[in-house]
Amino acid sequence: PAPFGDHDVELLMTFANYAALAWEHAVLYERSDVRLREEQQTLAAIMRSMSDGLVLAGVDGTVLYANPGAAALAGSPSAALEGTSIDQIHATLRKRAAAPAVYDRLRQAIQLRVFDVRDEAGQPIGRGLLLRDVTHEQEVAQFKTTLLGAVGHELRTPLAVIKMHASTLLQQDVEWSPAEQRQFVREINDEADRLAQLVSTLLDLSRIEAG
Repeated sequence: PAPFGDHDVELLMTFANYAALAWEHAVLYERSDVRLREEQQTLAAIMRSMSDGLVLAGVDGTVLYANPGAAALAGSPSAALEGTSIDQIHATLRKRAAAPAVYDRLRQAIQLRVFDVRDEAGQPIGRGLLLRDVTHEQEVAQFKTTLLGAVGHELRTPLAVIKMHASTLLQQDVEWSPAEQRQFVREINDEADRLAQLVSTLLDLSRIEAG
């Protein structure tokens, strides 16, 4: 019934500004919600693809999540692990490791590590269990110990022969014939080849450790 006055226009502009601000906040919230979902999906994909086992539990120790790696190492489906106690899983795996006569045929060694999950303020919000198959590392370590012991023993023989023949050739009070000298040098050469083979074996060990 009457033209809009300056007060009316100012009031409408205020409403419009509030509406635009509310719309902008809604759009930002939607975008952040989408980003959060994408980050959660990425994190879930990473945990699923881990070769190591990962078990996450609440503060009461009830398992909330177990990735496929944990299911494979624990010998149970992920669904069977969820809802159980993280201490129960830990105790079962430790019991398995302490019974080599029963589980020796599995030829599998699992490294366990329990850790606390905390929020940004440092307050505990849950617990976690990492499972890692260290069978290969233990086999390599055992092979390394055996090999180093054998090589250490084998090194003494060629070194003793080389030392003995070299000392013999260097003696001032004995004159050796050319045939005897060649024999000594031949044996020194053969033992040096044995040493080279032992060194090559040690280099093979380094390559095995490197995978």
